[in-house]
Amino acid sequence: MIHYTCDRCQRKIETEQETLYQLRIEIDSVAPPEPALDADEQAAREFLDLDETIDDLNPSAEEATDRTPLSFDLCHECFTRYSQDPLGLNSSELGFSKN
Repeated sequence: MIHYTCDRCQRKIETEQETLYQLRIEIDSVAPPEPALDADEQAAREFLDLDETIDDLNPSAEEATDRTPLSFDLCHECFTRYSQDPLGLNSSELGFSKN
């Protein structure tokens, strides 16, 4: 039998009696806009783009790490809290002292 634990509150989730929620998040790195190029720089860029296109036919293991998939098991209460504030903008649960 597979046992599930909520990744947020660490409570055991009894799947026979309650719903298990699996949260999947995928993070992609996004490049900033490129600066304007003069004619020579543009020609060099086009050559490099062509070279990258050829490399795209055989992606390396390093390129595979640009995407970072995350997966979390959540109980009903934690899923409800997450769905109400997915970025944690209204969360006061960080635990900082009042100093």
